[in-house]
Amino acid sequence: MDFSEAKTEEERKALYRSALQEKIESFVRMAYQNETGNIEPSYDKYDSQEEFERDWSAFHKAAMDWYQNPPKRRRNHTNEQYDAIYNHWLTNAKQIKDRARRELGRKDVRPLTEEQIDAQINALREFRNQIIDAYCAVVDGVHVIPSEVRRDIKPDPNTTTISNGRIDNDTQQNEFGEDVPARKHVNFDGNPFGMSSDIEKLDEQISNGEVTLGLGLGYRASSQARRENRKYPIRNLIRNISSGRLNGRGLSGKIYAILKGVGGSLVPIMLME
Repeated sequence: MDFSEAKTEEERKALYRSALQEKIESFVRMAYQNETGNIEPSYDKYDSQEEFERDWSAFHKAAMDWYQNPPKRRRNHTNEQYDAIYNHWLTNAKQIKDRARRELGRKDVRPLTEEQIDAQINALREFRNQIIDAYCAVVDGVHVIPSEVRRDIKPDPNTTTISNGRIDNDTQQNEFGEDVPARKHVNFDGNPFGMSSDIEKLDEQISNGEVTLGLGLGYRASSQARRENRKYPIRNLIRNISSGRLNGRGLSGKIYAILKGVGGSLVPIMLME
């Protein structure tokens, strides 16, 4: 769906949220009708607008209640029976949201599913809890902020980084037995996007348009970006794609590798020396 009438990013997000809610409610009514056999009221079968609106509102409310509230367990339900009923309801709810996102999304981009979104949220929560456990003491089962800030905690560079990748030096020994830089390679944590760590192969990927490089412009950005209310934009450095403007948010002066991620969307990966 095109939201070109939006003048700012905030307006575009508001329009998207409104359209997404409308899609969800429409799919909820369809699913509720299929699951329960209750038929959505049709205007042409009513003699008055008032009667139609009354019955349609009642149907809509019942459908949304069915969607938002888990099914109640009955006395004759075994654990297995109720688990099956609950999981069926939960699957329906997730599929409705996934379908609504697909309907509103770009055709060349596959939106994240509810499971993928939940996995990312849970990973952030786990990381947050690790930080809290490191800095706060636990007294009677409650985290307590220390009176003095701890300064002895250093992030593990193997597990904690502000970047998904970094540029490393391969070294070799010279005639004096000293390690000297030989060549650079790109080291991606887990390499989730199939981006080559070999500089020569990476150069081929850039030439083929599989990967491009971008420069983060930061909060102040350029005068044009400020006029368009775009903060932290990323400027394309290699003109192998149609636009010089890239998706994502870029810190000032940082170099980003831009490559195709899940569903074909362009993903910025910040590189760190």
